[in-house]
Amino acid sequence: MMAGTNKLLKIDIGGKQGYIFSCNKLKAVVGASWVMGNKVFEPLEEIAISHPGLSKVYEGGGNALYQYNNETDIEKIITQYSSKIIKYFPGIQLEFGMALNDTSKSWKDRSHTLNKDLIKNKNQNYTECRPYKTGIAADCPFSGEAQEESYQPSDNEPVQWISKEVKVKIGAAKASNNDFQRKVGDVFHIPLEIDEIGDDDDKSYVAVVHIDGNGLGSKFMNCTDLSCTECKKEVKDVSSNTTCLSCLSRLVKHKLESSMNYLVEKVIIPLFDKKGAFDHNNDDSEIRLKKISRTKDDNNAHKAILPFRPIINAGDDITFICHGRLGIYLAEEYIKILNDESIGGLSIPSCGGVAIVHTKYPFYRAYELAEKLAGEAKIKSRPQSKCTDITSIVEEIIPEKEQKKNSCWLNFMVAPQGYTGDFKKMLENKYPTRHSRQHGPYLVIDNARDDIPKATISMQTLKQKLQSTVYNTDEKKAWPKNKLMELRANLFKSKADIEYFMEVMKSRKLVDDKEAKGFTNFPYVDLADMLHFYPEPLLDKKITKK
Repeated sequence: MMAGTNKLLKIDIGGKQGYIFSCNKLKAVVGASWVMGNKVFEPLEEIAISHPGLSKVYEGGGNALYQYNNETDIEKIITQYSSKIIKYFPGIQLEFGMALNDTSKSWKDRSHTLNKDLIKNKNQNYTECRPYKTGIAADCPFSGEAQEESYQPSDNEPVQWISKEVKVKIGAAKASNNDFQRKVGDVFHIPLEIDEIGDDDDKSYVAVVHIDGNGLGSKFMNCTDLSCTECKKEVKDVSSNTTCLSCLSRLVKHKLESSMNYLVEKVIIPLFDKKGAFDHNNDDSEIRLKKISRTKDDNNAHKAILPFRPIINAGDDITFICHGRLGIYLAEEYIKILNDESIGGLSIPSCGGVAIVHTKYPFYRAYELAEKLAGEAKIKSRPQSKCTDITSIVEEIIPEKEQKKNSCWLNFMVAPQGYTGDFKKMLENKYPTRHSRQHGPYLVIDNARDDIPKATISMQTLKQKLQSTVYNTDEKKAWPKNKLMELRANLFKSKADIEYFMEVMKSRKLVDDKEAKGFTNFPYVDLADMLHFYPEPLLDKKITKK
C-alpha cells in the first residue's frame, strides 16, 4: 500500500443488464459487453496518471476499487471521469461509494461501509447517463433514444441514423469480434447477428444461457488484504486460497478466460468437421450450420458460422448465446469446466439457466428467463438455506474454514412463445397439471455434499433415461419417439388418461409396474423437450483433456 493512502473509492456500473441487453442486435449486445469489460474504466486510469495519490486495487465484473490519500482531490476526479463517460460512453450509469480504509477493521466491515455509502449516494443523487433528448429528435430504431449518428451496416445497405449509444456499442463490437475470431481460428466465421446462430427454417431456436457463480461473493468478503507480495507474481502462480483482494480478482479473471478458451477449443469446435457438419456418426442432420461469405473477395465463400457467441464472461456472471440444440449441453459442460480447478487454477461452483426461444424473440426477455431459471438453480444449490423464493436469496458471509463447497445445478426451459416477465405464470403455463409439475433444476455436480436429498434428479439421470427409452440399443425396449411425445401430451390430461396410456406401454413391455405407477415422479415434460434439444450423440460424450 502506498504511503499516506487511507481512503477507498468504489465505482459500480448500475443497470449492467439494461445497458448490455437494451438492443436486440447481437453486434450492439456484444459491443456493450466489451465496453463494460474493457473500456469503461480506461478514462479513470488516464486521469489517475496525473493524480499519483490515486491507485487501483482491482477492477472487473462492472466495478472497480481505488485507494487514495488526503491530498487527492477526489471530487474533481469523479467530475472529470463522469464527464468523459457521458461524452464517450453514453448509457453507462456510474455509482460511487467512499469510506476510510481502516485496516484495524476486517475487509467485510470496510466493504459494508463502502456499499452503504454507495447506496446512499445512488438514492440521493440521481445522475443522468445520457444526453437529454429534445422533443423534435427522431427515435433511434434500435434504442428509442435520439438519432445522432449516421450508420451504414454494409456497402449494399442504406445509411441509417441511430443514437450515439448504439453507434458506440456497434463500434466496440469490432474489437470484441476480432478478439473472439482469434480464439476460434480460421475454420469458422463467428456470428455477427442472432439469425446466423439458428437454423434456416421457421422453427429456428437459439439458447440463451446464464451461469452464476456460487459463493464467490463470500470468497471476496473473506479477504484480509487489499494487496500482498503475490501481486507481483504471474497470475498462474497465485494460490487459489489467496486472501488478497487484488490477487483474487486477477485469479477470477484468469479462470474465466481460461474456461471460455477451453469451452471453445476443446468442446465446441470439435463438435463439427472442417466443412461445418455435425461431426458425429456421419450425420449432419442434427445441427445445420449456416454458411456465408463476409466479403466479395472472401476466398472461403462456404465457411460455416460457429453457432456460439459469448456475451458476458466476467465476475460471477456468465452469459452466452448458441444454437438451440446445443444450449443444455454447453451449459452443463461449462459448469463442469468452471468447477474444475485444474483449468485456470481456481474452482468456481456455479448454477445455470438455459432459455430456449425462437430466433426472433427479444433478446432481453430471453436473458431474463435464463436469469430466473439460474436463480431457481441457486436455491437448490443451498439445501441448508431457508430461502424459498429467488428474490429472497442473500449471499451469506461465512468464514472460509466453515464453508462447504456448493453443489452445481442446471435448469432449462423451452419457451416457444417467449417470456412475458411473470416467471410464476410461466411455470404454471409450462407445467399446468399436478401430473406434469416435476421439473428442474437438475443436479450437475454434488461436490461431496451430504445434505442433498436422495430423491434428487440429476442431469446424468435425465440423459440415462433418454438413452434407455428412446435410444435403447435393444429394439424391444426402445420407445418410439412418438410415444414419449404422447406421454407428454397425456400429462396435461386426467390421471385416467395417463394410467390408460401406461397400461398400453406395459402391454408392449416398454415400462414395468414401478414405472407405470410412478409416472408423476419423473420430469417427462422436460425429458420430451430434451428429445428435441439434446442431440443423441452428445448424451454420453466425454471431453478429453489435453
